[in-house]
Amino acid sequence: MGAAERAEVECRRNLPRATGAKDKWHTQTVRRCALSLGIALLTACELPEAPQDLDDAARRYFRGFEKAAPDELSLISFTVDKQLRALEADGDLPMSSEAPGGALSASDFAALGLGPIADSTSTRGIIVASSIPCSFAKARAILAARNQLALYPDLFTGYTRTYTSDLTAALSSTEGAASWTSVYSVDVPLYGGYTTTLFGNGRTVWGGGIGGERSDPIFLARGFTKFPATGGYRLSQQYDVEVMIPRGPNEVFHFFAVWLDMQGIEDSFTFGEVLKRFRRIERRTAELCAASVPEPDVSP
Repeated sequence: MGAAERAEVECRRNLPRATGAKDKWHTQTVRRCALSLGIALLTACELPEAPQDLDDAARRYFRGFEKAAPDELSLISFTVDKQLRALEADGDLPMSSEAPGGALSASDFAALGLGPIADSTSTRGIIVASSIPCSFAKARAILAARNQLALYPDLFTGYTRTYTSDLTAALSSTEGAASWTSVYSVDVPLYGGYTTTLFGNGRTVWGGGIGGERSDPIFLARGFTKFPATGGYRLSQQYDVEVMIPRGPNEVFHFFAVWLDMQGIEDSFTFGEVLKRFRRIERRTAELCAASVPEPDVSP
């Protein structure tokens, strides 16, 4: 038995038993891991555990946005795909719900590297997801586009997005990342609305998709505020992560999680209205994928 084969056997000892697609993911991961090991490192192959649920997956995407390896992101994507397919089969997709874990933890928040600028424990989490009839290229272009107000005219009263790095790199055929700053306004009936600044980043990760192959990508975006919104409505903090996960040539799962510290978010009525808003965004994104205009503006 050669070194790679012995490494693969040793790695498999650390894996839970699995069947079907999950076994395929584990097999691919083990082989990649084994090929990277020397004889002296045979016992050092430790593969990440699968997320427990969609809330855990959202936090793992959020924390691992910059540093998680493609294999780990692939395992998260596989878990999301499996759970969303189950919801879809039961007729529960599109879905929106409260993130079971509630507020961001200190370790979740620490991943941003912003220091102690806010109390993350006052946030409340929301998860929304849907299957969108869209190519991966168009889905990520919609997510990253500068003309968000034209794309979502009924959801914002103002929206300006400015890129602070190369968008072309993030949307190219090779791995790349882009950052942007979004200043947008939202009208809140009875409260007068608010204007906030969201700092965003997007990156394409090849090998982070459901199957874990090098040709299998995902597009990750993460956003966060650094200071409270202005206006008549209180929005103190917002942190989010969203992922476009290809299922096929013309279909993606859009998975989005947001943690908010805002006026009335603890009330069932306000929370329900926030859920409705994010469901409207999901429906509009599906419409944009099916339409030819307006096109997402991803110019440099």
